[in-house]
Amino acid sequence: MFKPRTAEDKLLLSTVRIETDRCTATGFFFGLHIGDNDVLITSRHAIQGSSSGSLRIHNEAWQQEQDDAPPTFDLEFQDFENLWIKHPDKSIDLVALPSKVIDDAAAKIGRSAHWMTIESCMVPKATRLKALTTIEDVFVVGYPKGPWDKCHNLPIHCQGTTATHPDIDFCGQPQLLVNMACLPGLSGSPVFVLNAKGYADENGNIHPGETRNILLGVVHAATTIGADGQIAARAASAPLGSGEESTVPLTYIVKSRELLGFADVIHKQQPAASVH
Repeated sequence: MFKPRTAEDKLLLSTVRIETDRCTATGFFFGLHIGDNDVLITSRHAIQGSSSGSLRIHNEAWQQEQDDAPPTFDLEFQDFENLWIKHPDKSIDLVALPSKVIDDAAAKIGRSAHWMTIESCMVPKATRLKALTTIEDVFVVGYPKGPWDKCHNLPIHCQGTTATHPDIDFCGQPQLLVNMACLPGLSGSPVFVLNAKGYADENGNIHPGETRNILLGVVHAATTIGADGQIAARAASAPLGSGEESTVPLTYIVKSRELLGFADVIHKQQPAASVH
């Protein structure tokens, strides 16, 4: 049984594999603290147009080492797209699913869900973003369409570096680029700066032993290059247009501050959400 010991380990239990009748994607549990109800976050394009979908969930009974309890269970949903709350800004590629929906669906089949929550305090304030350097190591956790640990329902992690300064909105949009290939299935994956053993600040000062855990954002789009040499952003779960189109190891990330935009709309739609 997987028992998380570090902050990095816990992140492996914050993510969920999402399968729809259209594509595969990743979601993660985020704590908005609106009625103490977490939300599952993913990319809007990943669930758009889907009539059915499923979530693979960690089983609380298995975590508690109850006899004969399976490690995971699947929750199947119809009218899948309409379960999700769209970001109030239609240009932002994010949706949220209140965890009460998951708890209620699990209860109907006699199960109880288990997850770790990425807290809103990991969303960096402006001063913390300014303190980051142009090149930071980044860490992405998700479920690619191919390689993932099916036996334990655990995601894989990918590492790269920022390709644009985290404090600057790339092309005037709430996004940044990271140097990393965007594999199919990583749509909706959380992206972090995780410095568990220390880091160097913008002035070159070394902070040994100090942790710095920041949620930078959410995987949004892959970068592709066509036969004509044109480079473009393509929704991370969308298939390549032709055999002559290929991906470039640059991934677009929606900045994490946009997650806070769900607070008001979720408060209005879920005023009496239950505690998980």
